[in-house]
Amino acid sequence: MVQGSYNDLAAAYIDDQVDYLYVALARPAAMVNEIQRSRRAATLVPFPQDIMDHLSKTYSFGQGTIPAGTYPAPMQTEAVPVTTMDTVLVVQATLPEEAVYRMVRTIVENRSRLPAIHPSMAAFDPAVACKYPGAPIHPGARRAFAESGCMM
Repeated sequence: MVQGSYNDLAAAYIDDQVDYLYVALARPAAMVNEIQRSRRAATLVPFPQDIMDHLSKTYSFGQGTIPAGTYPAPMQTEAVPVTTMDTVLVVQATLPEEAVYRMVRTIVENRSRLPAIHPSMAAFDPAVACKYPGAPIHPGARRAFAESGCMM
């Protein structure tokens, strides 16, 4: 098992030091494209459903697919089932409620602009985000979500 930066992991795969990788990246990922262009063949493989179900239930992972055509053949020839993760903002519990409220309110009010920051943010939905069960929701975030109509 190797842990490291995305560059380290790509190099380990390309240099035949590891046989497979599990990474969490927004698509299309530069690391995957780098591997695809390397001297070592690679193929995206479907994530086993039982493992995806376990990760969803235990750790709040989402489930989705890498759409067909995201990466060129032979790396990818069809849609590939994978685990997914949302962007999570983490703040100290001691951060003042008003500061967190204003931050989350700004994000919610400007969600249409988020994809310009990063395409993966197009999926942001406050009605889903407010129900994230992975950690307690800060009182300021709870207030901003409630004002947006989220029923927690």
